[in-house]
Amino acid sequence: MEMEDIETGEEGGTFTETTHESWGARMKQSFGGVCIGLLLFFGSFALLIWNEGRAVGREKDLQEGINAVEAASSFSSIDSSQTGSLVYLTADIASANNEALIDPLLGVDANVLKMNRNVEMYQWHEKSRSRNIKTSAGGTRKETTYSYEKQWASSLINSNSFRTGGHVNPAFFLIDPLFLEADDIMLGAFTLGDAIKDRINWFTDYQGQINISDIADASLRSKAQRYKSNGLYFGNNPQSSIVGDSKVEFSVVLPDSVSIVAKQGVNGQLSTFVTSRGGELLLFRRGTYSSEELFFEAQADNVTTTWILRVVGLFLMMGGIMLVLQPIATFVDIIPCIGDFMEGSLQKCVFPLISFVIALPLSLFTIALAWIVYRPIVAGIIMGVTALIIAFFVKRTCDKKNAADKLEDDDYEQPPPMVTAVEVEDPYHTPSAPPQEQDEPEISMAVPYVPAEPYKPNQEPEIAFKP
Repeated sequence: MEMEDIETGEEGGTFTETTHESWGARMKQSFGGVCIGLLLFFGSFALLIWNEGRAVGREKDLQEGINAVEAASSFSSIDSSQTGSLVYLTADIASANNEALIDPLLGVDANVLKMNRNVEMYQWHEKSRSRNIKTSAGGTRKETTYSYEKQWASSLINSNSFRTGGHVNPAFFLIDPLFLEADDIMLGAFTLGDAIKDRINWFTDYQGQINISDIADASLRSKAQRYKSNGLYFGNNPQSSIVGDSKVEFSVVLPDSVSIVAKQGVNGQLSTFVTSRGGELLLFRRGTYSSEELFFEAQADNVTTTWILRVVGLFLMMGGIMLVLQPIATFVDIIPCIGDFMEGSLQKCVFPLISFVIALPLSLFTIALAWIVYRPIVAGIIMGVTALIIAFFVKRTCDKKNAADKLEDDDYEQPPPMVTAVEVEDPYHTPSAPPQEQDEPEISMAVPYVPAEPYKPNQEPEIAFKP
C-alpha cells in the first residue's frame, strides 16, 4: 500500500492511498463472490414464496377486519360490551390533563404530544473517492482519494478512524439530544397503546418562545446565543463556526384529529387486534376518515408492498446470477489487448442480459407455484384460461398447417387423361396442303386441268399429279 499527499490546505487537505491487487487475488475474490451469489439466488426463491404467503395472509386479515369492525358507541365514554372487539374511532387526540412537556436542561416547555431536542455539532468529516485502474497481467491498481471538510452532524464522528491525523473531533456532545413524550395520549376516553403512539410522528418546528434565562446550567447559559427563531447556539460566532460548536433546535408534535381501527382493551386502551389466523391488525391515519377508507388504503398498501418485494426478489436473483458469472469476466481479463474490453462487455451488457433472461421466467414460475399453494382457486382459474388460450392457438396453427398441406397435395395430383379426336377422311374432300414453315423454300407443282366426269356410284375419285 502506498500513500501520496496531493494537497494540504485550510479546509483539511486531501491525499491518495494506492493499493495493488493481482489477477490471482481478483480470481480468488470473484470465487468468494460465487458463494454470496448462490445465497442471493436461492434466497430470492424464499423471499418470493414468503411474499406471496404474506400478501394472502394480510388480505385475509383485512377481510376479517372488514367483517368484524364496529364503530365505537362513543369516544367520550367506554362501552364495556365492546371490550376485545375491533372498533373504529375518529376524534382529536391530546395529552392526558393537557400536561406540558418540559426540557429539564434548557427550560423549554410546550403543551404538545412529543418534543425533540435536536442537537448538531460542527465536526471534521472524511470523504473518499475511489477508482480502479487496470494494470498488466489482469491486475488492478486502486486509487482512493481522501478529503476532509467541516460540517454539521447530529451524531459523533470518530476522528480516530481517519486515514490521516491532524483532524480531531470532540469525544462527546456539549448537549445531548433528547426525546420527550406525554405519558398518556388520549382519544376522548380511550388511551392509545404504544403501537399507536409510535405512529404519531408529524413533527414540526417549535414556534414557542425560547429564553436563555431559563437555562438552568450557568456555564451553558453563558455560552448560549439565540439561533433562528426556535433554537440556541453554543459557541463563539454562528457566522464563523469552529469545530466543537453546537446548535440546538426543537421540533414538536401538536394535537390533531386521527382515525383508528384497533382492539378495545380493558379500561379502553386501544391496541393491536389479533385475527383468527394470528395476524395483526391496526389501522391508523392522521385526519378524519371512515373505516372503509382506512381498509381500502391498507389493501392498496398491501398490493404495493407485494409488488415491491416481487421486484426486490427479481433483482436479488439477477444479482446472484451475475456474481456466479463474475469469475468468467475476471478470467478473460488476462487476455492481452482485448481482455479489458471483454470484461467490460461481459459485466455491463452480457451478464445483465443473461441474468434477466434467466431470472424473469424463474421468478414468474416461483410466484405461480406459490399461487398454487396460497391461491389455489385463483391459480386454477388462471391456469384453465391459459390452457384454453394455448389450446386455441395450437388448434388454429394445426388447422392452418393442414389446410396448407392439403392445398400442396392438390397441386401435385395427375391431370385427367386427354381425349384425342380421330379424324375421318372425307373421300369427297380434297385435302389442303399443310402449313408451310417459315424460312423454307417453296415447291411449285403444276397440276393439269382435268374435266370433271359424271358421278359414278362406288367409284373412288382419282387425282393425278404430275410434277
